[in-house]
Amino acid sequence: MPPRRSFLVSVALVATIVSVWFAPASARDLKINMDPSGAGFTIEGWAMQTSNTGTIFHQCQQDICGRGSTVSLRKQASGTFTVATLRQNEQRISALLSERLQGKIARIDITPVRDRSDKVFRMAELTRTIVPAPGAEIGMQQYWKSGFASTSTGGYSLASSASSRKLADANFATFQLPILLMLKLQSGRSAGE
Repeated sequence: MPPRRSFLVSVALVATIVSVWFAPASARDLKINMDPSGAGFTIEGWAMQTSNTGTIFHQCQQDICGRGSTVSLRKQASGTFTVATLRQNEQRISALLSERLQGKIARIDITPVRDRSDKVFRMAELTRTIVPAPGAEIGMQQYWKSGFASTSTGGYSLASSASSRKLADANFATFQLPILLMLKLQSGRSAGE
């Protein structure tokens, strides 16, 4: 019985954290279909596609989440995705974008990494805003939120892009809860094997 209680306490903690961080009231109305084994999930209103690299892309199909907004996630081995890795990846991506969009952007703003953990989960996130040059069209989403969620047995990197900061943050939070639930199910399954 104690493992089940631990799971429920962790879920309650995660649900509270996610509801406080940027989740709009409309996010509570989403239908999340979770594989009981922790192998995956779908969210109603989001189309899902898996690339040949293993990255899973979810594209919003409704106005409520910003039709065309994208959330991607990728499974990571335990300990491979750290705050330093997150920061390095963001700097690399921003440098590539600056080069590719030269003349079209004024700057790219990146926030410091926000890192949180408890006895079960470790989560980190940062935001990127691409500021276009006056009158320039950059042809991509300007607002991004990137991060990771992990346990001692593994984790997922997560990135959300949208046409506004509010949507990028809300969509990130919407996907964070099922990822944490999936990690908890997977770590429980690993412990029982």
